[in-house]
Amino acid sequence: MKNPKFKVQKEREVRRYSLLNVGSSIMDAINLEHGLLYTVKEFLIRPGQSTRAYLGEGRLNYFSPFRMLLLSTALLLILIQSVELDQEFEKSFLQGANATAEAMNDTDSEKAMKAKELSLNIMSLIQEYFNVFIWLYIPVISLFTWLFNRKSGLNYAENIVFNTCYTSIVNLFAFVFLLGYLVDLGGFGTLIYTLLSLVYFVWYYQDLFGKSLIRSVFEGIIMSMVSAFIYSFALGIIFGMALAKGWITV
Repeated sequence: MKNPKFKVQKEREVRRYSLLNVGSSIMDAINLEHGLLYTVKEFLIRPGQSTRAYLGEGRLNYFSPFRMLLLSTALLLILIQSVELDQEFEKSFLQGANATAEAMNDTDSEKAMKAKELSLNIMSLIQEYFNVFIWLYIPVISLFTWLFNRKSGLNYAENIVFNTCYTSIVNLFAFVFLLGYLVDLGGFGTLIYTLLSLVYFVWYYQDLFGKSLIRSVFEGIIMSMVSAFIYSFALGIIFGMALAKGWITV
């Protein structure tokens, strides 16, 4: 499939904004036959087929995956802050930083304090740019889904669309994780969220590329592990460079 061009036979009337059509524009986003809710429903029921349809002639029938990613990430951040999960993360991070500092106190108190301060600065950076860290992973995993499926007819950019859609839906799965946190289920909510995300990825991958279940599971595990390692390694290098350049102060 080399850059095909689709002629979409669909007309839209562009009108000047008024109070009437502002309301209709808002309702259009949650239309069950078109718009955001329709797109979420389709990507939950038939993710691979819906992606193929979006990449083909049915693009106007779906909400933009990139807009959906922005909305779902924003909603996720709002929910995390509303249940004070970010404060729990900060508390856990501080405990780890304090443990590191205490372990180093006997040998070098100055280095221990610098290590603690560096940890706090990194934590602050992660919290502030949490959404960016989520988005930056998409091109990395997309590289591997493209490499594993070069005969599928989907190019690298279209694999980015696939993983953008996946990330958007998984952001919505975070409700399960947050619900587990609210009702104090301990790690059970995290386990359900992780399993749900993995199962959905395998199903989505299988539906999109038409592979067997066993092959989809195997390739999904390999791609996830390798891409996560490379992404973490790249972030480590970036943090190291930022520290050397003085962008992260101690």
